[in-house]
Amino acid sequence: MNSTREEIRIDFQNKSKNLSDSEKINELAYSAAFEEKCIDEEISIILTNSLTAKARKLLLPLPSGKKYWDECEYIYPRKKVLNNNGIDKVRKAIRNEYKNTLAYIAYLLAFIAAITGLIAVIKG
Repeated sequence: MNSTREEIRIDFQNKSKNLSDSEKINELAYSAAFEEKCIDEEISIILTNSLTAKARKLLLPLPSGKKYWDECEYIYPRKKVLNNNGIDKVRKAIRNEYKNTLAYIAYLLAFIAAITGLIAVIKG
């Protein structure tokens, strides 16, 4: 992610050194900013797809409302992606679900160990 952004900046700097016309430099700056926004949008789409897939697998509800979602502007206009608030909320829900699952597994293992010990004492 950072290497691609760095490549865009280096490319912009190299091309702008050869240009004297401020209009061409502005055009390059706009192009570099556009490419960076497209990269950010792609990252948001990938992250949203990953988190929503995990949430659906765990049967967790996704947050609703503008507070948690943004719309893409460049790659897929009007496609909804999670913003920082939405990402935090979904991640917390996933973490809590995993914690609850691990707690159930721990209780189950303790129960199995107790039953095994009881059987050993009875047969003993």
